[in-house]
Amino acid sequence: MTSSESETVTHGNYPAVLHSQEPVLRFQGRVLSIREPVSRFQEPVSSSLAVSVPTEIAAACYSGVDALARSLLRDGDDGRTLDQLRADVTADLLLGRGPGTAAPEATAMLSVHGPVDAALSISDEECELDGCGPIPAPIAREIMTNERSI
Repeated sequence: MTSSESETVTHGNYPAVLHSQEPVLRFQGRVLSIREPVSRFQEPVSSSLAVSVPTEIAAACYSGVDALARSLLRDGDDGRTLDQLRADVTADLLLGRGPGTAAPEATAMLSVHGPVDAALSISDEECELDGCGPIPAPIAREIMTNERSI
């Protein structure tokens, strides 16, 4: 079979088309050259973080995070689900902390914009978090008053 040929075979009850590996390898090369982290703001208080990496690296990372989370689940029940533990372990690792040592808390440069009344707890008028969008005033005040905030 040459690089432009294909062959139809059956796998169980389903026909499958076998193609030369050459286009697959070219596609793999293009995909692997696009590695990036992506942050998506979902709600005023929640976001997701994803990375595009080769499949074997993603599988190894997930397996390591899963093992650490399962270990924490076995060692003590603080009420978090396995998925919550996986998310917290991932955040801890990315922040350079030991997994499970504390609830994730980040130090980051954030710009919060809002009325002075909201900052002084006089009103609960919505504020704005740069790059994210509107956030509730209590969350904005929490960011502003955190001892680790600049």
